[in-house]
Amino acid sequence: MKTHSFALTRRAFLQTTTFWLGWGAVTGGAWSQNGSRSSVAVILSNLGRTLSAEDLNAILGPLFANLIPVGLVLPGANEDLAETIFAMAEKRPGLVEPLIEIPRDALDGQGSFDPAVEAANAAAHFKEAARPYGGFKPLSLFLNEPNEAWRSVAGLRSVGARSVFVRGTTGDNARRQTTEDNVEWLANGVALDASEPFATWRDAILSATEGPEAAVFHVSLGDAALEDAVARLSGVAALLKDLRDQGRFNSLLPKELFYRDDQGRFAQSALLLLEQSAAPNAEQDAMAEFSAQLTEAGFAFGVVHAAPISRTERDRFDCVVAGTGDQSERDRFVLVKDANAGPIDATLALWPPSDAAPDFGMDATGTLNLPIGAEVNAVATRNLLREAFARTGGVFSDQVILIRAQAIGSELARSVMLDAIRQLHAFDLIAFKSLPGFLETLYPGIWTVDRAHEAQVFHSTQRAYDPAQFSSSRETLMADAGLAWAYFTRAENAATGLSAPTRYVSPGYTTVNRTITLWDVGSTLQAVISAIELGLEDRDKGINRIKRIVNAIPTRNVLGLTLPVAEMTFSSFETFNRDFNGCDVGRLLVALKRAARIEELRETIEATVGGWDLSETLGSTGPIDIKNGKIIRTPSNHCSAYAVEGYRLWGLVAEPFSGGLEQSWSDKVRQLETTDNLSPLGMEPYALRALEVGASGDTDLLIDALVSAETEAFREEGIYYALSETPLDREPWFSYQGLDVSGRPVTFAAQSQPVPGGAVEVAGADQLVLGAKAAYLGAALRPAPFTQARLERVRDLCGQETHGFIVGSYAKTGVPMTGYSDANTNGIILEAADYILNGRKPLLSH
Repeated sequence: MKTHSFALTRRAFLQTTTFWLGWGAVTGGAWSQNGSRSSVAVILSNLGRTLSAEDLNAILGPLFANLIPVGLVLPGANEDLAETIFAMAEKRPGLVEPLIEIPRDALDGQGSFDPAVEAANAAAHFKEAARPYGGFKPLSLFLNEPNEAWRSVAGLRSVGARSVFVRGTTGDNARRQTTEDNVEWLANGVALDASEPFATWRDAILSATEGPEAAVFHVSLGDAALEDAVARLSGVAALLKDLRDQGRFNSLLPKELFYRDDQGRFAQSALLLLEQSAAPNAEQDAMAEFSAQLTEAGFAFGVVHAAPISRTERDRFDCVVAGTGDQSERDRFVLVKDANAGPIDATLALWPPSDAAPDFGMDATGTLNLPIGAEVNAVATRNLLREAFARTGGVFSDQVILIRAQAIGSELARSVMLDAIRQLHAFDLIAFKSLPGFLETLYPGIWTVDRAHEAQVFHSTQRAYDPAQFSSSRETLMADAGLAWAYFTRAENAATGLSAPTRYVSPGYTTVNRTITLWDVGSTLQAVISAIELGLEDRDKGINRIKRIVNAIPTRNVLGLTLPVAEMTFSSFETFNRDFNGCDVGRLLVALKRAARIEELRETIEATVGGWDLSETLGSTGPIDIKNGKIIRTPSNHCSAYAVEGYRLWGLVAEPFSGGLEQSWSDKVRQLETTDNLSPLGMEPYALRALEVGASGDTDLLIDALVSAETEAFREEGIYYALSETPLDREPWFSYQGLDVSGRPVTFAAQSQPVPGGAVEVAGADQLVLGAKAAYLGAALRPAPFTQARLERVRDLCGQETHGFIVGSYAKTGVPMTGYSDANTNGIILEAADYILNGRKPLLSH
């Protein structure tokens, strides 16, 4: 069979002596998978502690004789054997690949890479495992049969390993897949254990090579006798050779499975950094010319400032984004801002090649440290660059390449360098990426880490509350509270004590929504209590109104449980609803606990809550829902923590309140990652928990993340955003709005209320809102020049009517939702004004 010549050339650089591999036909794409063949890799693990170098050579002899590549898991307890493996890899780089195994208990099992827990995460284990091998940076990490709790091992590539693959079993998923974190899950793993007869091995090998999926054979010799081990490997080698000769598969080193994925995408990437002179000169002109050539050729790159910044007797380069990437990708993400900057100011640190450079990967501050793998000071060809790459893993490794100005000073030098880059891309399958793209390849969660940094910086700038620094006077705040209270005094229903959940008022007519949820009932209760505290409502009248509201809450039999149902008519005691909404009940419970602090109401409210079978409505992730006669145990969502807080206040949850507890850096990153998976991050309900019950580490982080992003968006765009869940005065009529935590630059998202057939995405940024309640919550919880100016804007746009604050205005256009107001907006504004005017103390402490 004919082998493509450039594939053989590619193989040749891995070997000190070029030899014919005879591995069967290799289709175009340099060892990429053929649709009718599987790709096979052999990993030899559990070599035994007493195995000698001579024994290993004897065992591997049959594989070498038949040109079967093998990955060898390094034996941590046998340094002599490890040295032998390294020697084999140097002698036979096309046949032997050293691997470091990550044990099953090395990761935290929380579903994401933890950049800070040094002893528990895989990055720390990798560094520890590699230390005895003199700084050897393996190309592959091998995770053998991971725990079921693992969902991701993102970040392993950022510690210097090019290939990360996880061995599952054929029962997990008999198909190769690449996860979002660029980790290869080779689920079609076949375990060949020495305790089994060879016939079992043969059957497993034949079965695994029947289809096109990649197969990894994990051979464990254990304590097998040398003769038995040699015999078994001889049988494996002969069988694989026969199958390969029949065209059943392509035999590859483990790392070669990563050349391309099934869609033909390149698997390894590189970041080009061009050194920029400090002042205009000939070198700067040459670099500008080379930059233009790279851009025209379609290669992304970054620019490194010529003068490095000294820090702890090492150099850190300041770096900006350039090249073919989106010009909105600014340098906020990267590096130090001045010579005395602390680690909080950096997400990424680039270090020049040096033995003194720090370890790869995330450190305890969340900084991603990247060493420069190739520093180009003179004219360089493709071969010279590949030789430089060998220090950090070869062309199979993600690379950072620093091109100094003197290397491309002449037109000829620039031409040679550009040709080398083109050849690395075409023949070595390296994708040259922008700085953001490269970071995403190494650590897909980098922008979440970046947002956590920004939130932490923002939080550090918050000063202790000083009423004198709050730009709104007491008179202004009382006027706001009075306007919000007007919503609840207009057309109050005499029987139920409730007001319409939403109201549209125009010169020609007024219309209301008659169906009210228990969330809005909770908002109404909070509004009445705050109105009493602020002197806007007579105490006896307010208490009477709360009694009427509590008595109006419809209690029904729902699947054999006595529960408050999800909806009612605000103007009567009638309801045909038999659903239960755990999130809304959570808000109601918080409001009822606050109301129960009033002596005249305590007995009535405690009897009401005590009559509900709420203990039966708590699931493992929070309150359940019941809809159309079916129990819905939803996964944790953005409302869960707040709803559980309501249950806790009534003794239905045993865990104590976590207010005031500090979060570790890894806790913060995980919190943002989790939040990003739930929904856009809006003000509700996180800010409500802080306002009513008291702040906790997670609520502080989420509020800081959102308000810091809204502040940044205003600085960049001049647009005020104040985002939360909100009604709209046009389709889709309701929207969950907030921050896309993983977006860059600052990205806001919106999603409409779920409807039959699935959630409908809100189209376009024109739906994003400057919400009155969100702006008030921001000013109450994070008093700062931006939040105060935003609140003034809300007063101008949303506080000019007589029946309460309108919902908000559309952020991009500034067009207010004239005449459209709701109970939740005005109830929350009353709460926030009460919070401010009473010294910013949680409402349940008043």
